[in-house]
Amino acid sequence: MTITNVTSSTTTVTIAIANTSGLTAGQPIFVVGSLDIGNADGWWVVESVSANTNFTFTVTNTPAAALFDANKTYVYVGYFYTGAAIPVS
Repeated sequence: MTITNVTSSTTTVTIAIANTSGLTAGQPIFVVGSLDIGNADGWWVVESVSANTNFTFTVTNTPAAALFDANKTYVYVGYFYTGAAIPVS
């Protein structure tokens, strides 16, 4: 996933990418290396996807306005897994 920009408006973070294929609302993502590690990095859930433009997610605390570092900001797509034989309790 090639990121071109990461911005925020209050608690909504927008990540601009060249190709959004494979991303859907409700899908987990992992953000690492942003310019506000404490508020933007970590596991989040995609809220909306604009085809081949960007996607958004909501964070807990308002991050810095500028979040993108071209050398170290990455987003990894996650997946929900069900059917494991590992007991919860």
